[in-house]
Amino acid sequence: MSKSSDAIKATVEACQVLVAELAAGHIPAPTLPDNTQLQNVRYAPHFVAGLRTDGPPYLSNDIAFYLGNASRDDKAPAVISVALMLLELMEQGQLDEEDLARIYAGGPGLSVTALRRRLSSLFRNGGTAREVLFNS
Repeated sequence: MSKSSDAIKATVEACQVLVAELAAGHIPAPTLPDNTQLQNVRYAPHFVAGLRTDGPPYLSNDIAFYLGNASRDDKAPAVISVALMLLELMEQGQLDEEDLARIYAGGPGLSVTALRRRLSSLFRNGGTAREVLFNS
């Protein structure tokens, strides 16, 4: 594994734990800024952005804050954005544990930067996750 893939794996696992703790009420729910775009909000215990549920709302920068960013006003690092997008695709059934294992194994086109670019394109333009991630 590369440092990049290690970071992705650790961040995915940390996001899973944090969102479960948020859903269970063990972490105080963040307050969303007034200007928050609702399509960016996730609701614990879920990872799908914009899917409104009864759970506490959170943004990627809230996860970054819980993981040590200095301020909730800071933009979330790329690795957190990648982890949340991967978890969203898992929740939607577009990726599975085997796919995550391929990403964690690293390789060409699977760095944090490349994954963020590919995943952002997928969310903007559509397509299938496996096609965008593994056949590009």
